[in-house]
Amino acid sequence: MNEKLRIGRKISFKYSLLIIATVVACSFNNTVMTDQNFQGIRNGSSISQVEAKYGAPVTIHHRDGENIYEYITTDYQGLEPVRWTRYFFVVDEKGQIKTKYKTLTDEPAFQLLQDVSPP
Repeated sequence: MNEKLRIGRKISFKYSLLIIATVVACSFNNTVMTDQNFQGIRNGSSISQVEAKYGAPVTIHHRDGENIYEYITTDYQGLEPVRWTRYFFVVDEKGQIKTKYKTLTDEPAFQLLQDVSPP
């Protein structure tokens, strides 16, 4: 009986840790990039600040000595994805945003990732 109680406590402890880890992980919430958020990011801002708030970009393109950070959001109609917004930040060698732009498309996001060069 004592052995069963000890095993039960070990299992309960492991499940408790799992629940705590899940709650903590869910509490770290990166904000999603939106048009309003995009407009609020100024040229000259640090890309590390953008990553801290909005998470890592979907991809980073390298062109002519610049890094272009790309974020993608999806608009849905019901459960069907209907439009993708691609947000681009052109970043200099110091990690500062030089310029930014966005494009809208009805092309699926997985096809967008195959296009290695931003528009």
